[in-house]
Amino acid sequence: MLTKRLAECQELRAQVMEVKALPGMGTTIDVILINGRLKEGDTIIVPGVEGPIVTQIRGLLLPPPMKELRVKDELIHELKQTLNAIKLEEKGVYVQASTLGSLEALLEFLKTSEVPYSGINIGPVHKKDVMKASVMLEHDPQYAVILAFDVRIERDAQEMADSLGVRIFSAEIIYHLFDAFTKYRQDYKKQKQEEFNFFIVLQFVEIGIVTSIEVNHKPVEVAKKGQEVCVKIEPIPGESPKMYGRHFEATDILVSKISRQSIDALKDWFRDEMQKSDWQLIVELKKVFEII
Repeated sequence: MLTKRLAECQELRAQVMEVKALPGMGTTIDVILINGRLKEGDTIIVPGVEGPIVTQIRGLLLPPPMKELRVKDELIHELKQTLNAIKLEEKGVYVQASTLGSLEALLEFLKTSEVPYSGINIGPVHKKDVMKASVMLEHDPQYAVILAFDVRIERDAQEMADSLGVRIFSAEIIYHLFDAFTKYRQDYKKQKQEEFNFFIVLQFVEIGIVTSIEVNHKPVEVAKKGQEVCVKIEPIPGESPKMYGRHFEATDILVSKISRQSIDALKDWFRDEMQKSDWQLIVELKKVFEII
């Protein structure tokens, strides 16, 4: 079936890939032949900086069989070695660039600007890159960001980023990319300041221990975000009861008093029950209670 759809075309069509000078041979050009034929003695015209260049083919050279594959494997191995040699931080943004040179330029700029990076890659942004960047949602959400420098963002990768809460910033100029990320960090900081301002303004009051939770007059073990529940709080043993209207109000924000021991217990025994949003809250509370 395919042979019926193929047709031989004698009209010459070729793509010049590179012009270089080889010792003992002079100026040579690497060409990909698409249609037609080339032979020694043919007169060809190729575009030049100062206008068309007319010349004759003095010789044709073909690469050794499988040379392209061997060179490709060597380049891939060299690229992986170079990427693995780049020092990464435990917490930081995920950086994506079109070429190794572009990546190194952006990393140097970020280093000078004191922006940490925890992951790097070359080429279009795929879903696997979004998954790697999403790890920061559990460690430090402000760095759940991909800085995409002069690369394409696949549609399914953008959709995954939107659903997970990973921000992708894309630009063809380093300064534009950095400006967008800087504004994001400023907005993020302002949001967190407003969100946790009550921790700074108000003094902590330990009102008691949650002993039971009810939903629609039925006892439950766990209350999820968005549920309206009735909570029974009993006094801390050995302390005088805290009075509603005197020590706390209905408008006050209640938070669980966590500790290093309780966080370790969550990791060891309740990891499967925890959602990403739960870990994000734990990260913020660690900062509030100054837990290392």
